[in-house]
Amino acid sequence: GQSCGPESGGAGSPERDEQYAGPGRGLRPKGARRKGIPENYHGRPGRYCATDNLEVALAFMIPRYTREKMGGLWTEEARYERWLKVELAACEALAEVGIVPKKAAETIRKKAKVNPARVEEIESVTRHDVAAFVQAAGETIGDEASRWFHYGMTSSDVLDTAFALALVEAADIILDDLEKLGKVIARLAKKHRDTPMIGRSHGVHAEPVTFGFVLASWFSEVGRCVHRMK
Repeated sequence: GQSCGPESGGAGSPERDEQYAGPGRGLRPKGARRKGIPENYHGRPGRYCATDNLEVALAFMIPRYTREKMGGLWTEEARYERWLKVELAACEALAEVGIVPKKAAETIRKKAKVNPARVEEIESVTRHDVAAFVQAAGETIGDEASRWFHYGMTSSDVLDTAFALALVEAADIILDDLEKLGKVIARLAKKHRDTPMIGRSHGVHAEPVTFGFVLASWFSEVGRCVHRMK
């Protein structure tokens, strides 16, 4: 396991304390609430390691290894934009059947914006993320039309639908990467079709095969993954 404490040179070393504790030792990291770090966590200088607090370890390790394109889907800005997309679609659908005035729907589509800082400010009072989002968006729309924003909806209508949209976007990124990976493997399989290597069976050496043959099996596996993802 990972050693803890200043002498380890790891997460608990003095040179890492500021990174893990924020601007002052013993403080919760910046953005801790959004990263899932418990409210009652205030850090322990010289004792940061995964076995001490899993939530803290995840809060710092996940961003370290997350690719920018995928990570961008899960920022607060992206989350609120998806919520807004769902709200606008619902409003326009209700306008088409005559429940929401078309003029109000047009105004909402034109004016509705989301400021994450404003949502967080309101949420500190309401203690409800969707209610804060609706109020913040309503402020940008104006009193007359804002009454139709979120009309007939509940929080789950927004959250569940927006989360499904995020999963689709994430799956598209994974699919694109898998298809690119498949092309690279195919190219290498042809290049190494005659490159010999030791085969393996039950964890021990077996009859010789070619590296191209092994790569071809990887190509087949990636193809199955693409098929399942689609």
